[in-house]
Amino acid sequence: QFRNSVADLFADFQPVWSKERGLSARFTSKGVTALQGMGGGRNTVMRKDGRISFNWGEVSPVPEVLPKEEFSSRWEGSVIAEETGVYEFVIRSQNGVRLHVNNWRDPIIDGWVSSGPDIREEKGTIFLLGGRSYPVILEHFKFKEKASSIELLWKAPNGVLEVIPQRNLVPYSTRETLVVSTPFPADDSSDGYPRGTSISKAWFDAVTSASMSAADTVSDRLDSFLWTKKDDPERIPKIKSYLRGVAAIAFRKNLTDEEYNSLVESRFAATPDKADIAIRRVVLAILTSPRFLYPSASDEEKPSQQVIASRLALTMWDSVPSRDLFRMANEGKLATPEQVRSYANGMLWDPRAREKLHGFFSHWLHLKDTNNIAKDTKTYPDLNEAVLSDLRRSLTFFIDDIVWNDSGDYRKLLSADYMVLNDRLAAFYKKEPVGPDFRKVTFEGSQRAGVLTHPYLLTSFAYFKDTSPIHRGVFLTRSIMGRALKPPPEAVEFKDAHFDPTWTMREKVTDATRSAACMGCHSEINPLGFALEQYDAVGRWREMDNNKPINTASDYPDDNGGTIRIASPKDIANYAIGSDTAKKTFIKHLFHHTNKQPLAAYGKDTEKNLVRKFAERGYNVRDMLVESALVATAQGMPPAPPKETASN
Repeated sequence: QFRNSVADLFADFQPVWSKERGLSARFTSKGVTALQGMGGGRNTVMRKDGRISFNWGEVSPVPEVLPKEEFSSRWEGSVIAEETGVYEFVIRSQNGVRLHVNNWRDPIIDGWVSSGPDIREEKGTIFLLGGRSYPVILEHFKFKEKASSIELLWKAPNGVLEVIPQRNLVPYSTRETLVVSTPFPADDSSDGYPRGTSISKAWFDAVTSASMSAADTVSDRLDSFLWTKKDDPERIPKIKSYLRGVAAIAFRKNLTDEEYNSLVESRFAATPDKADIAIRRVVLAILTSPRFLYPSASDEEKPSQQVIASRLALTMWDSVPSRDLFRMANEGKLATPEQVRSYANGMLWDPRAREKLHGFFSHWLHLKDTNNIAKDTKTYPDLNEAVLSDLRRSLTFFIDDIVWNDSGDYRKLLSADYMVLNDRLAAFYKKEPVGPDFRKVTFEGSQRAGVLTHPYLLTSFAYFKDTSPIHRGVFLTRSIMGRALKPPPEAVEFKDAHFDPTWTMREKVTDATRSAACMGCHSEINPLGFALEQYDAVGRWREMDNNKPINTASDYPDDNGGTIRIASPKDIANYAIGSDTAKKTFIKHLFHHTNKQPLAAYGKDTEKNLVRKFAERGYNVRDMLVESALVATAQGMPPAPPKETASN
């Protein structure tokens, strides 16, 4: 939330609405000189390129127009970061190259001087926030070298080194984003979801360091944010007005003249000839102010419309209000519940709302626990980092397809009979080729049931060499069925070598958990895990385990004290879809992720009302994000319980 808020305070978020993908390319017959503003070339060719991977050899990119001896190339547009983290960019070329990402002035790769005829790799890293697009410029020139080529690659978080896919490139430039890369200590997750429950020295040090870094960046780049020049006589008044607007959004209120003079004018007056120092001091004061850092601390019984705008942005976007949203508040257009709901529904289609839901699904499906999957290379020789990276993307694309391209129906998340595959995954899971891009592929019969059988999760909740009905069953029990599990009475390590080597995994687990103390929980865990035994440790379908037919059927204790027969993932999906407990748990997870507060704190009827609305809206996940946000927007942070006083 701190990083997103800082990014959006100083430059309004720019979503990419265009469906066009690739980069705008320009080739000119002159070399180095033509790249200075891209002028002066005798012959120029313009086009759009999807992926930057070209080996022209001893000819030019456009032989009929450009000479092979000397030419220059320039690609412009934006790159979309799908996840938050460090991105490594790589250029392969034997020619002069330069790459700018989110910074027009300073390249992250500068290989402008070619060192010889061999293809070399130039690398640079940058921290980016997920769900956002960043301006990118790639420059290339050939001069006297015998051959020419260029390839633009990256290694994204949880990814592998690859040519940047076309889906991540946009042929239009966005504005620079102020990205804070300072590491922060992990949030407290002891309540089952991450939230800021305390202020530690490590957290305060991180905030201070991040604020100082942001202040330096704002001072250095403010003219590019405001489109001003150093010699503009109106530059200082424009900067002061801009900082006043930034502070208003950060503090969730319009500044009085007295507050403005104290925050801005006093600092410029202290350094009249050094505006850059004044800018740094104002920005540092804003970002370290309690009014910015603790948005709920100023909550009132009847919140102002600016506070309502702030709550909406924090719950829907993990950020501050956009300038448009803050303007709506200032104009009195967030005065009624209907007005707030209408604006919230529009906020839903901002990419930041999608990123917020990505965070929720990562939490709900325990994806942060799956970053270091390792399997036995002898048992699964064709499983590699590229397959695992594609599987993770496949899961995200599957969820996005249902939540954003379809009806958003929670039930389809559990029951859909298709996966999203590319050629690499299609080959791994024995399906027909589908092409290099990800596409929906339907599976026959009951082989697939939404996220329950997605191979990335099946692979994650499995052992090094074999399946793990216990890990899979625990995940399904807690996250999907919504049932609590007690800690085991004693920690027992599952040692495969201690069992009869002819046994199936089901026989081993049954033997290991047969005691009455274990079966208190494993009567629920084991049937769910056994129902997934026809998927091996990498999520591929199988009929046999250890040369024996697989038995997937078990009696499962239902919510009403009876039992039902479960023999497949479809049975699990159907039960969860019809279970009030499962749906309530899903809503609780979403609410906790959205508001960082327990659902019960907002009143005894809030859960019941959300469950009712979930059913009325066709179990639409998008609508539940809005409804969860509206609860907090209307009520604010729950009041602390009254302090106990000693009786007389």
